[in-house]
Formats: sequence, structure tokens, C-alpha cells
Amino acid sequence: MRGVTGKCAQLAELSGENINITYKPDGTHIAVGNRDDELTILDVQKFKPIHKRKFNYE
Repeated sequence: MRGVTGKCAQLAELSGENINITYKPDGTHIAVGNRDDELTILDVQKFKPIHKRKFNYE
């Protein structure tokens, strides 16, 4: 995640190659999907995964 200065503000260690990202409109959570069909929800305050789910289909 890059701040106004263009420098990295936070780094989250996630598995796989991330291909999708979206955020909750109130700014509290980010959802990231990877090529292994795994969805990870991040808490923006702690920038830690709070939920992971593996899908067996696209």
C-alpha cells in the first residue's frame, strides 16, 4: 500500500500470486484474491489477515 509520498506504508505477507483486490467502502477491510483461488480479508487497522477461505472453483 503506497502513501502520498509514494513510499510503501504497509506490507502484508500473503500466500500465492495476488490478482484481485478490493476494499470495504468504510475503509476498515481489504479483500485480496490470489491465483490459488484463496480469498484473504485484512483488517486495515492492524494490517493482519482476519479471515482466509480457499475456493475449489473459479
